Amino acid sequence: MYEFVELSLEEFNNFSMQYHQPAFVQSAAIAKVQQKQNKQYACYGVLKNNELIGAGLYIIRPVISKYTIAHCNQGPLIPFDNRELLKFYFDNVQNALKKHHCLHCILTPNFELKERNQDGEIVENGFDHSDYVDNLKAIGLEHEGFDNSLINGVGRWMFYKDVSQIETEKELKASLNQSARTIFNRISKMPFEIRDLDIDELEDFNQIMENTAERRQFQDRGPKYYQSLKQEFKNNLKILVAYLDFSEYLKDLQKQETELLKKQQQLLNKAETKKIKGQLSELNNVLVSVQKRINKVEALNPKAELIPLAGSMFVRHGNELTYFLSGAYDQYFDFDAPYALQKEALKLCMNSEIKNYNFYGTNGKFNGYEDEGVYIFKKGFGGRVIEQPGNFRLVVNSMMDKLYNLSRIIRK
Repeated sequence: MYEFVELSLEEFNNFSMQYHQPAFVQSAAIAKVQQKQNKQYACYGVLKNNELIGAGLYIIRPVISKYTIAHCNQGPLIPFDNRELLKFYFDNVQNALKKHHCLHCILTPNFELKERNQDGEIVENGFDHSDYVDNLKAIGLEHEGFDNSLINGVGRWMFYKDVSQIETEKELKASLNQSARTIFNRISKMPFEIRDLDIDELEDFNQIMENTAERRQFQDRGPKYYQSLKQEFKNNLKILVAYLDFSEYLKDLQKQETELLKKQQQLLNKAETKKIKGQLSELNNVLVSVQKRINKVEALNPKAELIPLAGSMFVRHGNELTYFLSGAYDQYFDFDAPYALQKEALKLCMNSEIKNYNFYGTNGKFNGYEDEGVYIFKKGFGGRVIEQPGNFRLVVNSMMDKLYNLSRIIRK
């Protein structure tokens, strides 16, 4: 009924691109990036009546002597509701990995566990794919638990936005919450320049990421990694940096202030009514906001030059665009450059074949984190929280795997 096959990278990528729930880490481009880091890869699929119905990309890294560990991140791409199919597939994957002297394989399936809303709450009468977890455990995979740490550097919680029905900027703005809409309106009046950097233009992005890594205390992947991603994903990867000429921005703000003061005086000259009072109150609030921003810009001693404020990396694979990496200079946080970058990325989704915008990893009170800053930022764009099941372990060489784990414990 089923046939197990080892696929070429091109065959696998064609399948992955067309899969209904794709992931850029299950792609030919990411395999080539990993290969440059002295890792191997293998693509295993399963046919039914000569039709490919499931497949996965396995990245294989050396650990000790001739032995390796394999990873299938956000995969495999296969129907997890079919226990018989899963049993056939993973039995064969297990055998296939033996030729790579593999100890075990870590899998992070790309399916939602329980349907959740934008607040991370379980949707009443929503779907529940706990049976998928049961299926994997029943065929011999070990579930490593519903771990809320940053497994694989991302974690099992993400934030998705359905962009399939958004065709205009008006519809895009309507899909945001009020706070994000207000910021979108503000940045539309700011002289941002968003640059799509090529592989030999990454210096500003590299410096932003290095600065952000130092401030937030994470390991920066470095220029070579970013260059490698751009080289392999080509036009499917966008490295965007937001620049702002503060001297030009200051002129714009001062012009706004002049116009607001003029309108204020015109209102003060009119007879005092409830309507006039309301208009004055609203105008004064805007005026105070503009004057505060003028003070902040003046404190920077602006010169006539474009300053890089923030950078982000976006990867397209199949019908999904993923917000993969980002960084920003903290001294420019008040100027909303990350929103300008998100606006540019979301515009890429309009009138395209992109159906899903993946904001990638997020954390909040729904999974035990008190710091909700990143989650609140992403939530403002509209969408919902995604809960995935976490890691599974497929043991390939039981005896050597136990010895390897024991040696790690001893070394600690």
